[in-house]
Amino acid sequence: MMSDDGGQMTWIVGSAGVWAPFIAGDIRVTWTRRNGTPIEHDCLQKIYPVSENILGGFAGSVSLGFRILDAIAAQTDAKPSLRRIAHLWLPRLMRRSFNSAAPNERAMGSHFIFVGYHPALELMPGLPQTQAFYFRSPRFEPRFIRSHKCLGIGSGNLVETLRNSAEDAYARFSQLRMNARSPGLCGHLMANHFRDLLRKQPARGVSEWFVFGTVTPQGGLLRPLSYRTDGAEGPELVEAPSIAKSRKEFESFAKTLGLRATAACA
Repeated sequence: MMSDDGGQMTWIVGSAGVWAPFIAGDIRVTWTRRNGTPIEHDCLQKIYPVSENILGGFAGSVSLGFRILDAIAAQTDAKPSLRRIAHLWLPRLMRRSFNSAAPNERAMGSHFIFVGYHPALELMPGLPQTQAFYFRSPRFEPRFIRSHKCLGIGSGNLVETLRNSAEDAYARFSQLRMNARSPGLCGHLMANHFRDLLRKQPARGVSEWFVFGTVTPQGGLLRPLSYRTDGAEGPELVEAPSIAKSRKEFESFAKTLGLRATAACA
């Protein structure tokens, strides 16, 4: 499966939600040999906090993704308005980083989804306004994601399946108002929904492992998803593989494989 830029397929799905914004993304990274054949490893967390109230996920060039997220985190306040910075300075910062990158990094493209909650505005007492935006190279013009909609990075049937299924599931969970009574519960339900869907509908070349994140004023969730399966002696926990959770860890992992981190596509 291929990304919109023609690079190797990855998937990230995000939404502002109603009760809590969420974002999920696979952990697969691809290098391409000179003869065009891919080298794939499930090894990277692609979703990170950029402030106390915003999570960001990237696809495309791994080096460029880290560089842009680091630059955003260094410049933003502790709890900014995502809508404000999306229109005020995020596109300019992203374009500057993208245009100064090496040609091979630019060729892989760069996509981002950011989700978060507003630090001051509320839909009702105790329920902050949620926000989500999508940016794509080379212009990085902000695309607003409505609260009841999900957006998927990537192409093909799997991304559409994940996006549509997430919208349906989140609508059901929101109707129950579970997250209003127990902050973060809606996020846990969505994480389990993604995990079950990926296990039931495996796609060639796409990892079943992913990282799920959600953020609320009461706390958040950001972790790889393990799962339980029926073993010979009862339920067994299948742990998610160990993954790089920073630029430094990823560069070290690539080095052990004899590969260049700057040539990696997420």
